Amino acid sequence: MISPSKPKARYGGKGRHFEIDQTRQVVLVVQNGRVKWILHTSTGANGATHDGTFHVFRKLAGYSPGRLYYPSYWDGGRAFHGWPDVPTYPASHGCSRLPMWAATWMYSLTEIGDTVYVYH
Repeated sequence: MISPSKPKARYGGKGRHFEIDQTRQVVLVVQNGRVKWILHTSTGANGATHDGTFHVFRKLAGYSPGRLYYPSYWDGGRAFHGWPDVPTYPASHGCSRLPMWAATWMYSLTEIGDTVYVYH
């Protein structure tokens, strides 16, 4: 029998950052190099979510004009945001979809300038 194990942060350092692991379809909230929370996500289908290092540059309380719920943008129009459907596979247009219940919580955690690492 295989026992589940807590993922380890790929990136260390002081303070908080976010990691989007596209292979596992999870968002890791990392504090001082240790994984503090893990959220299920659905990233972009067909490579629409770019790997790289980004920073939160804009936040919007409520719904965006494109119906993203409480988005925190980190790569152009790509953001953490709530969405009614968050499958276990890549299905978004490039964003990191989160369950609706988690969207406001993630919004409250993110600050302008926070680092977001995206990788496979």
